[in-house]
Amino acid sequence: MHWERNAQDLELFTHFEAALSSHLLGCHKPDPVIYQRALATLHVGPDAVLFFDDVDANVEAARAVGIRAFRVAGITELRACLSAEGLLQDSAGM
Repeated sequence: MHWERNAQDLELFTHFEAALSSHLLGCHKPDPVIYQRALATLHVGPDAVLFFDDVDANVEAARAVGIRAFRVAGITELRACLSAEGLLQDSAGM
């Protein structure tokens, strides 16, 4: 539902190598197939992926296929997790 808005209005996908969605992959979280199809589409192993979601079942399903998955609730927790993984500097460190 938000796909077109994110792609066109916000140009969100220009910041990523790939943008995947259940309507493109033909399955939905937490079905393990969605994670496997995403890995196949990206041509990477599960160890090359970090997954963030606010739903425990989705995080557990991603972990079950070997993806490093984190439950985060909101942008503040996502930023903290990215910082902890060394992928984002907090504003104090910039």
